[in-house]
Amino acid sequence: MCHPLATCDQSARHVVQRAVQALFVRRDRQAAHRFAGPDFRGHSSLSRSTGPEALTELVEALPPGFRYLPHRTLSQDDLVLVEATCHGLAEQPVTSYDLFRVAEGRLAEHWDAYGPVGLLGTAGRTDGRIPSPPGADPTPAVLQFIGNVLIGGRHSEAASLTAPDVRYHRYDPVRGREHAAVPGRDPLVHPSVRYRRLLRCVAQRDTVFSLCRGEVDGADGLLFDLFTVSGGRIQEHRGLAARTERPS
Repeated sequence: MCHPLATCDQSARHVVQRAVQALFVRRDRQAAHRFAGPDFRGHSSLSRSTGPEALTELVEALPPGFRYLPHRTLSQDDLVLVEATCHGLAEQPVTSYDLFRVAEGRLAEHWDAYGPVGLLGTAGRTDGRIPSPPGADPTPAVLQFIGNVLIGGRHSEAASLTAPDVRYHRYDPVRGREHAAVPGRDPLVHPSVRYRRLLRCVAQRDTVFSLCRGEVDGADGLLFDLFTVSGGRIQEHRGLAARTERPS
């Protein structure tokens, strides 16, 4: 339940912002029991346990010298996405995408993925306050694109949902590089990736984030996608695929 003086997304947003500061910035292991609900489910690549212990394990798995620098937050209802730059997970800084579901003021679920800095977003955009001219609701075009094109495989329908100069970018975790598709020439989905089901969607201003279940190089995977929409058409689509060891 939301605080009576706050909307659901504001309340969830506040919970997540406090939690990531405690868990990932200060690396306070005890914070997991303050912020996570008893039935918390972790789908992280670093920990897939349940309960507050899942977040404790995640914090303990972070390497020495790890730094977490959040710079954008998107929220809608009970879902909050935090985009951050992480140091210490690889030789070069990486961008992390942490999606949380909040229930009754506590963290209920967490998904994450990592990719090259700036792949899914634009540095400098803070807290989701993204200037956007008045226009159509961005969600319908994205949901049709996901259902008909990415999951359904009807790529011919993409033209009616996207701008003529739409830009596609996807990071290939198997080969470790970004794949840019040219509309009308290249497949819109990387050959190693299969979309199966939409799990979650967060929309704010001209930006829509989606989380899908699928396959990555033949293994179970999570597919993180960020869309920029203007005038009811998709202007840019960036995606990141992460393998999972088991369905979650």
